[in-house]
Amino acid sequence: MKTQTQGADKTEVARKYLQATCWMVLLSQPAFGALGLSTQSFTHNASEMGELLLEANAFLRESGSRGNSLYTLTVHPDFKMESEHFTGRIDLYAVTLISDRSSFTLDPKQAYLATSREFTGNHELGFGRRDLSLSAMDAFWKTGTWTPRFLWSPMKPENMGTFAGYYQFERNAFRFVAYGSPFSIPERGYPVQTINGQLTSSSPDWVPPFKELSLLGQKVDIQYELIYPEMRELLLEPTYGVHARYGNSTGFWIQGGVAQMPLHQVELALDASLKASTMTLDAKIHPRRNAHLLSTLETGYQGENFGIWGSYTRENLLAMSRSPEEAEWIAAPMGPSQLASLGVQTSFMQGMRLDLSWLWVQESLPAPVPGEITLTTPSRYPFEQAARFRAIYSGYSPVRYAVEWTLDIPNQSSLTTLDLEYGHRSGITLGVGADMISSSTGQGFIGQYFGNDRVRGRIAYAF
Repeated sequence: MKTQTQGADKTEVARKYLQATCWMVLLSQPAFGALGLSTQSFTHNASEMGELLLEANAFLRESGSRGNSLYTLTVHPDFKMESEHFTGRIDLYAVTLISDRSSFTLDPKQAYLATSREFTGNHELGFGRRDLSLSAMDAFWKTGTWTPRFLWSPMKPENMGTFAGYYQFERNAFRFVAYGSPFSIPERGYPVQTINGQLTSSSPDWVPPFKELSLLGQKVDIQYELIYPEMRELLLEPTYGVHARYGNSTGFWIQGGVAQMPLHQVELALDASLKASTMTLDAKIHPRRNAHLLSTLETGYQGENFGIWGSYTRENLLAMSRSPEEAEWIAAPMGPSQLASLGVQTSFMQGMRLDLSWLWVQESLPAPVPGEITLTTPSRYPFEQAARFRAIYSGYSPVRYAVEWTLDIPNQSSLTTLDLEYGHRSGITLGVGADMISSSTGQGFIGQYFGNDRVRGRIAYAF
């Protein structure tokens, strides 16, 4: 049986989850509030409390599965607090489609409270969701290995912080972090729901499952039903790890870490039964979590205008306790994996930066069992082998631009993203952009979106 669940396993699996996220944000920073947005390509002035963004997308090719235009409203609160004893930050993503209010999705990028350097010197204690800078590879490639992502726009994922209590020691060129939490927050994306037995979403990037399959030479219709688990089953998964780094902002550096944590991606297990009278397959989908043990080692050199880095990560999956009923459910096969990446960057012209990187991922999947029904879904990793080039100009000029080209090597697919912005001193920013997709196979992460080429316009207000 083959079903594409790339969109669903990165979505809001229950409306209650939104309430839990809000609760955790308020618990971390109950007194903070602001409006803000940080775009994918550009970094805004640190003094700005935030932005409000309205974006319009027009698709260059017609499709029966989506409309030809899309309007999105994004509010991104980003407010920092510093006092004699404590520092904190709340940085939220709140996104909705103008045409579908039920698509509203909220996720904290960072929401933490920590002791200040003035109060505890080289030592820092904190709690909440924070970017702990655990992997340079994850920061660039956004693989979702060490860091959860916000996947409202799957082709432009946004890395989110790690939710944990942590201790950090930093002195001269040495940094050490130990962190842990009895529960964790999985990745979030656009909402998915069931209507008349089919999984649907208002997102144009939603990749629906096949509506039928061939079983014993006959076409079988599939009727889906999402079975929402208890909140504790999704959130009560422990995270703990350590990370160390030696190196200043310039010169040679090395860092590494070990952690046990749940996979940030929610697995969709399938409980299927066939109604012989109607030749319909009842497919009950159960979102659930898995866990893995991660270890990484990275090193590089950062000069004034040039940098180079390398990264290697190893992952081992951990056995999960499953009930006899769960053991009968069908899930996509997973196995231990290795990830490696190399990158170089250079900057010049007071604002121009060029990045080039290569990514390699190998997952050792278990051998199929003869006669056993299996799910064939897109890999939990976006790429097996890929290369990416990025050029960004964000200098003193009010005009800023970014060009990014990503090549999925084995699937012969590429994504080219162009963005141009003009920022006025009044706080208003106007922008245009485009996403162009090329694919010879229609396979892989990029290939599945072939035909979704688009142009966009945006207006943002920063204050």
